[in-house]
Amino acid sequence: MANAKPDGYTLGALSSGAFIQVPHQRKVPFDFQKDFTYIATYTEYTSGLVVKKDAPWKNLDEFLDYAKKNPGKVIYGSDGYGMGTHVLMEYLAMKKGGIEWKHVPIPGGPKLATALLGGHIHAWSAAGSHVQMVKDGTVRLMVSFNQTRMKAAPDVPTIYELGLMGNLSLGTPLVIIAPKKLPEPLSKKLEDAFLKAMKEPAYLDYLDKVLFPPVFAGVKETTEQMVIKSKGWGELVRITGIKEEQK
Repeated sequence: MANAKPDGYTLGALSSGAFIQVPHQRKVPFDFQKDFTYIATYTEYTSGLVVKKDAPWKNLDEFLDYAKKNPGKVIYGSDGYGMGTHVLMEYLAMKKGGIEWKHVPIPGGPKLATALLGGHIHAWSAAGSHVQMVKDGTVRLMVSFNQTRMKAAPDVPTIYELGLMGNLSLGTPLVIIAPKKLPEPLSKKLEDAFLKAMKEPAYLDYLDKVLFPPVFAGVKETTEQMVIKSKGWGELVRITGIKEEQK
């Protein structure tokens, strides 16, 4: 995408994690602010911490209190070393006064779900794959990592409501991008088309079905949010010190 022609026909639909988190952890062959034209945001990953439905912890405070009183006993899984779900958990551990727990990187939601339900891990720091399980009652949500509560668990607060994030703005929007220097008439035409499509009943029904939030934004707001969220993730990486070369 960074090297493609800005003709309006070459577009990318992807997670913004590649732009707002990864560059803080390792060198990348692009500049997320200079090498792309941001067209729109069409939703955001739904992230949170879940445990088995019969786990002894009813809320995040109980879970963190247990972890603090039992150093090294709690084992949690995430979808990979250095991923946002891993960084957030280690940030929580530091924020709550040096909690010591064990992290197990397990690629893929199905494998993580199996590990949790099989009792191999106590908790799952999840991004997306857990939402249907929360809705079905298979797992219990401890906290939402998004700025809004999960639709499937409206009584569970967010990490922001609990005052754990300060003024940091995180989240991982899913975005439409184009190559850099896309002419304004083309970016405007694409922006209008995508924003119109996001309002279509079929798309809104799909988001409702998969329980992802209707987070929509055009060129200006998406571009601004990339910078804001990059600063947030950069601060978390700085605090936790989790970088790929330390793996």
